[in-house]
Amino acid sequence: MGYKSKLEEVRVRTQTELDLAEIKLDEQLMAFRKSASEYEAFDIINRMPGTIHDLERCMFRVAALKEQLRMIEELEKTPWQFNLREYHPLSEMERIPAEGIEGIIDELFERMDKENVGFVITQEGKDSCVLCPYRWFEPVYETITIEVDAILLEQVKELIRPMGITVEQLIVRFLEWLVDPDTQEEAIAWLLKAKEEYEHDLERNLCEGHPNDEGAGGNQPPV
Repeated sequence: MGYKSKLEEVRVRTQTELDLAEIKLDEQLMAFRKSASEYEAFDIINRMPGTIHDLERCMFRVAALKEQLRMIEELEKTPWQFNLREYHPLSEMERIPAEGIEGIIDELFERMDKENVGFVITQEGKDSCVLCPYRWFEPVYETITIEVDAILLEQVKELIRPMGITVEQLIVRFLEWLVDPDTQEEAIAWLLKAKEEYEHDLERNLCEGHPNDEGAGGNQPPV
């Protein structure tokens, strides 16, 4: 199964778990309101600690699933994949029950940072997810080499110097703009228009006897 397919599978499963958790939370809130209307104040006080504990667990579960879903959606927008820099077998990781994890989550994060360890979170005795340091992963980068007109390059450097960015950063930003789902439609429209202008300029230069002039200029992409 590919990276995108696996990510979609996890997203769907997480969304389903979130829907069920929200239903359970609504049911517990309704039960609490019903109890508050049916019992005397003394009975409510006696029942309160257990009820509040159940509500806290359910609310934490909903919040955790929403955060997990948000992270998955961010990963779906990310144009690169991640490779393991360090391999740590799941069999060697400490198992932590999801129940009550809200009370030790800060401690787990601190241990992950200091001890460079990961934890397998379990639900009902079964492995559910893994908490591990970000440094175990690294983006997959590829180096490219391009040739550009020296005069054009100096003009670009002069243009972007007040912005505090390099030509390399500008190119990466442009590539990110091309694949960003929020700007992809605009990017495709720009590319089609730029291609049309390029072909028009190339045809004009060939007719004028300048076959090596590839029609510099035209539309400029947003940065």
